[in-house]
Amino acid sequence: MSPTERLRSARLRVTRTRLAVLDGPSEGAHMDADAVARFARSRLGALSTQAVYDILRVRAGRVGTPDRTGRQPGPLRDTRG
Repeated sequence: MSPTERLRSARLRVTRTRLAVLDGPSEGAHMDADAVARFARSRLGALSTQAVYDILRVRAGRVGTPDRTGRQPGPLRDTRG
């Protein structure tokens, strides 16, 4: 499934940030979250590590599962503004 299809199947908007994070692991061998973050930041500039983990959760098919801190995440959306 392509990154675009994965996002749409999770009922999430397709954004540059999400695509940059999801494209990282498809570029080659296994990448840890730090490597994915570096890859995405090279394309976008600033990007939080938590955003990378949230987006990778989509890739793993675990949308809606608690994160490392035990928080139950809400929908992945832009909360700036």
